[in-house]
Amino acid sequence: MLHVDWAVKDPKWRSRMLDTLDRLGEARSRNGNWPSTCGEQGDHLVHFCHGAPGMVWLYCKAFSVFGDQRFLDYATAAAQTVWQYGILRKGPGLCHGVAGNGYALLEMFRATGDSLWLARAKHFASRMLAKDVVDASRTPDSQWSLFEGLAGTLCFLLDLRSSPSAAALPLFDPRASFGVPAGALADGGPGRKRRGAAE
Repeated sequence: MLHVDWAVKDPKWRSRMLDTLDRLGEARSRNGNWPSTCGEQGDHLVHFCHGAPGMVWLYCKAFSVFGDQRFLDYATAAAQTVWQYGILRKGPGLCHGVAGNGYALLEMFRATGDSLWLARAKHFASRMLAKDVVDASRTPDSQWSLFEGLAGTLCFLLDLRSSPSAAALPLFDPRASFGVPAGALADGGPGRKRRGAAE
């Protein structure tokens, strides 16, 4: 709903969104993470699809829409949890891997401009490729896929290398460019002319 302009402006929907954001913020556990479902006692999952990493995006967006400092505080708390627990052993992918958690840190960098978050994302990139982490990690079910495997990892590394301040989680964040500079594909790619373009 935070992406829907009319809903943000409608007092009834705006009130519901703010209430929901506050309730979710209050659901945070003592260790700084969020449970994966309502009423769950365990809070050990720190994945894009469970817990603190997804909350980084939610609260960064809420801060950009409403400008309320408490939402940036929630985002910062979530990112701190990602930093503390986000080197995962489930592989390097986006959904429940180190690359997805690295993107959460890049989202904080983009939201705040604080280079600490960029340095932490770079640290995640170096750790996910380290022999001890690779050796201790499981092989994902779909090891070449975007969300579980190396394709998503490559997107993270490309974004980190080419334009970290514009990095965006592929197929989730509408700003995602998969590491390709803006406009590079509009004319068929580098060095190529569009059909019908003058010779």
